[in-house]
Amino acid sequence: GGMGYSFGAAIGSAFARQRRTFVIAGDGAFFMHGMEIHTALEYRLPVTFVVFNNNAHAMCVTREQLFYGNRYSFNRFRPSRIAEGVAAMFPSMPAYPAGTVDQLFDALELATSASGPSFIAVDCDPDEIPPFLPFLQ
Repeated sequence: GGMGYSFGAAIGSAFARQRRTFVIAGDGAFFMHGMEIHTALEYRLPVTFVVFNNNAHAMCVTREQLFYGNRYSFNRFRPSRIAEGVAAMFPSMPAYPAGTVDQLFDALELATSASGPSFIAVDCDPDEIPPFLPFLQ
């Protein structure tokens, strides 16, 4: 689907099925549609939001690296602490930052044991090229 689509789709699925669903999205998608989290919180829906925070529209950054000789446009963001921001906005929802694999495993265990929605922000490198590289060549 389009960028950010997974937020509304997971919430709709949780409404329909009444079982835990997962959003896996980037920070760019979160900045576009992440406030849908409020709907999950209002209805206590079992949705775990996992947001990869690389402070960039990283798919665009990757294309710029590969095709434009590392000339960048406006696809990198100022650093943000998304989990901490979400925790401040929605204090009744568990929100966890994860900067290491161990922290991610711990966060997943805690987040999936929540009765309602939960949030995990996974810090990652915007210059890491994802495994879709062969499709771009």
